[in-house]
Amino acid sequence: MKKLSFIITAHNMETMISGCLSSLMKCMSNPDITDDIEVLLIDDKSSDNTYQVLLSFSQQYNFVKLLKTDFGNIGKVRNYAISNASGEYITFIDGDDVLPTFDLAPLLSLLKTSSPDIILSKMHEATPDTLVSLSSFSPQQQWSKDKAITEFLIHKKFQAHFWGKYIKKHILTSVKIPEISCYEDALSFPDILNNSDSIYYCDSVLYNYVKRDDSLSAKIDSGKANTMSEVIMYMTRTFEPKFHDLILYHGIDLLSKQKNTLSFENKILLKNKLKGIKIIKFMLNENVRFSFKKKLIKFNLSAR
Repeated sequence: MKKLSFIITAHNMETMISGCLSSLMKCMSNPDITDDIEVLLIDDKSSDNTYQVLLSFSQQYNFVKLLKTDFGNIGKVRNYAISNASGEYITFIDGDDVLPTFDLAPLLSLLKTSSPDIILSKMHEATPDTLVSLSSFSPQQQWSKDKAITEFLIHKKFQAHFWGKYIKKHILTSVKIPEISCYEDALSFPDILNNSDSIYYCDSVLYNYVKRDDSLSAKIDSGKANTMSEVIMYMTRTFEPKFHDLILYHGIDLLSKQKNTLSFENKILLKNKLKGIKIIKFMLNENVRFSFKKKLIKFNLSAR
């Protein structure tokens, strides 16, 4: 068994996938680590030359495996990839993103010596002009589960994306990733986090998430807005009652931004949840951003 599987997914990315692959290989320049690593490439339903680019790359290295699927569904792709991965740990890379160059050896050492359930890293949403080119796997902090859930719900250090995280395969397989085309991570990551006991956080950028206007999550339509409402209800079931206020400020945010795209049923559902907020406790919660406290006041005034 390999220690770590990098799963790289791609759909019609012939112009971008080479940059992604090159960035990973720069992190694998140390020949001592290649025996511990598997790179699993998944081309899903591409109609351009993505598969040919991946095939050429895979033929250069014995630690690379190439698979082709015809799902047209990222949730199905992820589940299929996980079932085919041989690594004890799994991390995901989207084919249009890139890694900063950092030495993987210290990360692998932590996986071997401490056997964490999950390693989280600092979120970095970039444009092509703001990519982090060099980084390092440091410093690392061991977090309690409550600390990790709190930071997740605050949504500043990291969010539900699968990228930038190193997760034990058995934890991923214990949580069925929804077979949907967007937000499959948000509808499974809370359970992944809740099922993890040994949690580490690296306060360095280990992944460049490149924001693009044509990405699946760039534009929020009614379907995506209502899925986001499902995510909030899912977090409620997973994390309440301890994290009630932090969960519901996501409801405040969704209602304020997507009130014209949410279904009537989901608007009522979210509004009813917000009515259960204890105002003074919410306002005194130091983990709730001031902007969301203002949004709650505005919501209460408009509801009168």
